[in-house]
Amino acid sequence: MVFDPNDMNDFIPTTPTSPNLPSDPNNPTSSGALRPVKGIDKTRESVLALMHIFNERDLLLRGRTIAQRKEIAVFVMDNEKGGTLNETEKFNRWVRIYLNYVTSWVKQVNLWQIKEMDADTAYFLVQMGVRFIEDLQKVDVEKAYPILIKQGLVQPEYNVIEKDALQKLIINAGAIAEDHFTKYSNTLFKEIKGYLQQIAPEINEPAMRDLKDRLNTSIFERSLLSKA
Repeated sequence: MVFDPNDMNDFIPTTPTSPNLPSDPNNPTSSGALRPVKGIDKTRESVLALMHIFNERDLLLRGRTIAQRKEIAVFVMDNEKGGTLNETEKFNRWVRIYLNYVTSWVKQVNLWQIKEMDADTAYFLVQMGVRFIEDLQKVDVEKAYPILIKQGLVQPEYNVIEKDALQKLIINAGAIAEDHFTKYSNTLFKEIKGYLQQIAPEINEPAMRDLKDRLNTSIFERSLLSKA
């Protein structure tokens, strides 16, 4: 992946090497297929396969940035809408709609990495504004559970877990969030370092180490602000 500063505001940190992906027997979502994702049916699963996206691991890797998700959105849209969208304004509107679909899919699958997470709860949490694992660890169960109940009333075809189960998911998210943060910052620094070495090869290693320290501090502070 080439580092693109324009993508940084909507980067979804993923760890597709999580033991819950794709075939952990303790995680009911980890079937290796995509159809547990709300919004992906058999037809869309076939369309995604044309992009070599066969399972949740592929979707996480291919959908980390908004640019990647837009590529998926346009491909799925073209397959479903065909040549019916000729007007630029109409086309752009539908791209935004499909981009929202794909972003929801990626966020759901990201939450599947949490031990004991189920597909219905992941979908509800994404609807509530939880973007990824690091968000869930900051959720207040007392505030979130009534919202979860309301979502279950509106969409009774999906199961609502007990309050204690939601609290356990929050705890499980916290257990892996720190590891995710480390892997995310390391991956990001590697990409930035490669980018800087191309445009400013004179930058030395001490300066790179200082940049990494500043980057980790910045990411941590931004994460606190976004979850406050």
